[in-house]
Formats: sequence, C-alpha cells, structure tokens
Amino acid sequence: EARGFQQDFKNLMFATALALLLVFFVMGVLFESFLLPLSVLFSIPHAFFGSILLLWILRIPLDMVGLLGVLMLVGIVVNNAIVLVDCVNRLRLEGMERSEAIVRSVEVRFRPIWMTALTTIFGLVPLLIFPPSGDGMDYRALAVVLVGGLTTSTFFTLFVVPLFYSLLDDLQRWTVAMFRAHFASPPA
Repeated sequence: EARGFQQDFKNLMFATALALLLVFFVMGVLFESFLLPLSVLFSIPHAFFGSILLLWILRIPLDMVGLLGVLMLVGIVVNNAIVLVDCVNRLRLEGMERSEAIVRSVEVRFRPIWMTALTTIFGLVPLLIFPPSGDGMDYRALAVVLVGGLTTSTFFTLFVVPLFYSLLDDLQRWTVAMFRAHFASPPA
C-alpha cells in the first residue's frame, strides 16, 4: 500500500510539472512572449503556500485527493493572472504607458478577479464544513488545498504579477536591445 501511494504521488507530481509546462507554453504562444508568462507563473508558489498553511492550521493531512487539488490549483490559479496580464497588454496596444496600464488593469480587473475567486471559495465551503459520513470519501483535503491556494494566490496576484510583469518586460526590452546592438554593429 505504501509503494502504491509513493507511485501515485510520483505520478501526480509528474502531472503537476507537465501541467505547469503546458500552461507556460500556451501562454507563451498567446502572449507572443516566453518571458511575460513567467509573471503569471509567479502566482503559483503563493497558491502552494496558502494550501500548505491552511492544511497545517486545520490539521488536515494531505492525501491523494488533496494532491489532485494541487493539480487543479495550477490551472485555476493562473486564470486570474492571465486576465490581468491580458488586460495590461491590451491597454499597452492602445498606446497606454506600461505603469499606467498596470494600475488601470488592476483597477478594472480587481472586482471580477475577487468575484470569481470568492464564488469558487464559497462553493467549496460545504466540503470543509461537513465531514464525510461513514465510508464515503473525504474531500476536505481537496477543499482546503483549493481554498487556501486560491485565497493567497488571488491576493498576491494583484501585487506580485504586476511587479514581475514590469521586471520581465524590462528584461525583455534589455535583451532585445542588446541583441539588436550586437548584430547591428559592423564587424571589425
């Protein structure tokens, strides 16, 4: 039984890593950049932190159902960050400066991001409140992972994603400028 659990754990960790990779590549194609999607991925560690913290506070062990929640969390958490980064990019295409576009995007997307997060969180509360009856499956670890992760990642998405968006945009601009300068200079 212990070997089976270890194998299932390895499979879920592989699936989580594959999910992160696929999410990164899809965002890279959609954003036409492979640096800016990293700003979205920086919201995921906050989700893991929130999940672990809430599991610890409620003294609920992380089981296989909870690990499935971790896998689901990767897909759910990035949605808020994608909405924010997409809004910034659209505003910049309309001619707005980066810092102004970031501030405006947070203002415009704050309410929809929190509304979708809160509806998901409150939809999971019954799984937290009502323990399983008898021999039914215990979904509390799944609910705790999703509630804790979604709460912290939503909060930090509004601060961390804009910060890393700015830093990675600067890095992208610097890299392009260095690349152009290197290949534009005449050979000696």
